[in-house]
Amino acid sequence: MENNATITGITKLDEILDGELKKGALYLIASQPNYGKTSFAIQTAASIAESEKKVFFCSLGMIKEQIKDRLAKQGKENVSIVIEDRSGITPCEIKEMLIAQNAEVAIIDYLGLIYIDGKFENRRQEITEITRQLKVIAKELQIPIICLSQLSRRAMFVRGKGHIPRPKLPEDLRVFGSIEQDCDVIIFLHREEDATDSNVEIIVARNRYGQCGTIEATFDKERLLFTEKE
Repeated sequence: MENNATITGITKLDEILDGELKKGALYLIASQPNYGKTSFAIQTAASIAESEKKVFFCSLGMIKEQIKDRLAKQGKENVSIVIEDRSGITPCEIKEMLIAQNAEVAIIDYLGLIYIDGKFENRRQEITEITRQLKVIAKELQIPIICLSQLSRRAMFVRGKGHIPRPKLPEDLRVFGSIEQDCDVIIFLHREEDATDSNVEIIVARNRYGQCGTIEATFDKERLLFTEKE
């Protein structure tokens, strides 16, 4: 992606990401439930598609029409994005679709709904293998893959009345096995109070390619858009 293209439409975040998504890299966007992960992913997909990149959006939690409705609310109904809404999908099937679509960027919503063939002692081991395979796919196809995930239960406990703990590594991803090692960039979406608060912190907690940092933003619940604070 050229440096004059946008990734998310949030200037400071795009700057931290060096103005591009790296080929072969695995990106993770994680937050508590109902904090806007899908809206953030759709906003990112639309921004990248406007840069004339072929974006493949794998929606495991919503049907295609719901994704299109959200694009319309964001004023992006005319962008060209390939949307796949099959459920119970595996990494191998994702790879086949990426090849078939000649995708340049893949966004997967979300990690907890991906499954894999084989026997595992627990879901943690299964997630470990899934993230390993997603990283392998990104490297083999030389495209960036963005995957969404919910945070562990620890992040949902309140440390004092009215305060939600800020997510951090490695505690909030430890339950997911080696995900921290497999992901090149990890971004948390965090609200200080609760899911009704419009103030959001976008926290780049891991960045193999450069700096980390926190961006203060707001979430417009009507338009489903994240906007950087002035």
